[in-house]
Amino acid sequence: MNINLNDIEVALKEDRIIPVYQAIRDNKTDQVNKYETLARIRLPDGKLISAYKFIEVALQEVKSSRVYFNITKTIINKSFNELNDKSCDFSINLSYFDISDNETKLFLIAKLKEFPLIGERLIIEITEGEGANEFWDLKIFMSEMRKYNCRFALDDFGTGYSNFINLIELKYDYIKIDGSIIKHIDENIQSHFIAEMMAKIASLLSSEVIAEYVHNEKILEMLSGLQIRYSQGFYIAEPLEYTKLFDI
Repeated sequence: MNINLNDIEVALKEDRIIPVYQAIRDNKTDQVNKYETLARIRLPDGKLISAYKFIEVALQEVKSSRVYFNITKTIINKSFNELNDKSCDFSINLSYFDISDNETKLFLIAKLKEFPLIGERLIIEITEGEGANEFWDLKIFMSEMRKYNCRFALDDFGTGYSNFINLIELKYDYIKIDGSIIKHIDENIQSHFIAEMMAKIASLLSSEVIAEYVHNEKILEMLSGLQIRYSQGFYIAEPLEYTKLFDI
């Protein structure tokens, strides 16, 4: 199904932009106490549309429309409200567009003040491949958010610029190895080697590693052998709505 900007605007107006949550497994304890927050559009028939089918559409109009930023604000608002009384950590995804948008930043800060206990449970995921030249903006943003005890994850590591100087300077709490690498480590020696090297780099930087796209038991076992702390993917759990996640 193709989604256009008008479809997204209608979904926002009708309150059909919702967060779903995908579990992140601790490979040391076999427990789940972290979730990644992902955006979905709920169609009138109840079907959920993945963010991959509409976020890029909104981004294409980011200079002339507030739709993209309104999606971000909706996900922040709903996830904060839904998870406020839970003990789990959770992440939200922010792009360099979000970080450079003053209205979005002020909205996030207002929500962190409204929910003062959430900051220490919040992980902000930043995609590596975006805005490589906005290093200083990101550094300032991270400094501001750390005042509220927020942590940071570098998302999709291995697919973008892989700027190791930025890794050192920005001091990410988590590094997420992209699924394009992880999904092949059980059958491709090069992918296995790259994942192993990334895990060692993260350890030297005092960052924890989250492996994405874990889709079978063999990969999960291999990740533990590589000393990769966290796993995420459909083998662990599919993204679920709040009510299904906590059986409400």
